[in-house]
Amino acid sequence: MDIKHIKKLYEIVEKNTSANKIEVSYKNFKAKIVRSEQQSVPVPAVSNISKLTNKEEQKQIADSKKRILSKNVGFFTRFDPKTKKHCKKIGDKIKKGEIVAYIIAMHVSIPVLSDYGGKIVNFLVEEKQPVEYKQPIVNLE
Repeated sequence: MDIKHIKKLYEIVEKNTSANKIEVSYKNFKAKIVRSEQQSVPVPAVSNISKLTNKEEQKQIADSKKRILSKNVGFFTRFDPKTKKHCKKIGDKIKKGEIVAYIIAMHVSIPVLSDYGGKIVNFLVEEKQPVEYKQPIVNLE
C-alpha cells in the first residue's frame, strides 16, 4: 500500500461524515482510521488560551473567527521537513493555500494549507503533539 492509498482513505473519512471507522487490510499492511463523535464538531483548544497572561490577547484569540483545522490525523510540527525551519510564525501574514505547518502521519509529512488569508494569531497545538481530524490548529485574525 502506498501513500496514494493512504491519502484516499483520509479523503473518504473527510467526505463521508457518517463514517466513524474505516479498516483496510492489504497483504501485510493494516490500517484503521477511527473518528470519535467529538471530532465532527470543531472545539477550540481552551487549555492553550488559559495559559496566556494578557487578557486582551485571550479575548482576541477567543474572538478569532478564522481557524485552520487539521484535515489529517497525526503529529503536529511547524518545521518544514526539507529546510528544517519554521513554516510560519505568530504574526506572519498568510494567503489562502499557503503551507502553515505539517502533520506527520506514518512517517509522511502532510502539509497543512490555509483555508483563509490573514495574520497568524497563535498556534493551538504544541510541537510534536497529536492532532485529531478537524481539530483547530491555528487561529487567524
